[in-house]
Order: sequence, then C-alpha cells, then structure tokens
Amino acid sequence: MVSFSCAASTLLHDQALSGVSGSLDEVEVMASVGLNVTPGEGMTRIQVSCDHQSGLIYVVPAERSWVCSQEKIPAHALAGFFRELVALKQPAVQGLMQQWGLYYRELPLPQDEAAQA
Repeated sequence: MVSFSCAASTLLHDQALSGVSGSLDEVEVMASVGLNVTPGEGMTRIQVSCDHQSGLIYVVPAERSWVCSQEKIPAHALAGFFRELVALKQPAVQGLMQQWGLYYRELPLPQDEAAQA
C-alpha cells in the first residue's frame, strides 16, 4: 500500500475544485515515484523527492504560456522548455541529460494526428 501524502490530498482537493480529472490511484502513483504536483492560484509546485535528493519546481504563467489554460500551464511550460533545451543541441546539455537519464521526444498534437488520418 502506498502512503498517501498531504500534497496528494491537496492535489485531489484542488482538482475537485478546478474540475480537473484525476483518480486517487493516479495521485498515489505520482506520490510513490516521488512527484507531487500541487496546483495553486497563479502557481503550480512540483515537488521531486527521493531518499537522495529533494527539490521544488515552480511553474508560473509566463510570456510563452499565454496560449494555455491555467491548469495546463505546467505541462505546456515543461514540454516547451524541454523541446527548446533539446533543440539547442549543446553538447553540455546533451551530456548532462544523458548522465541523469533524461530524454525528451516531442509528440504529435491531437489536431496534427487528426489531420493525418
């Protein structure tokens, strides 16, 4: 049984208020892998924790996130950031990502897939 964190219960509460879907199982899985996403008014906090490291990623509305709804800004910002970071093709960035086992692949958008069908 996965222990249920305070951040996970806050996430469920915030999702219920904002109409965002997400099951208790999804929140438990996120917490069990060390990721706790806490949406808030004007800011989303993503806590990343394990036995060896812990940190907090803050996602706030910015110049390039105006096209997304408030609840999708974290996904938009992270996907855009990684897309642009990888596109730099900087050996130092590539090496660092490889050392940490991080890879990013851009996926087709739903409207792109529908146009190809």
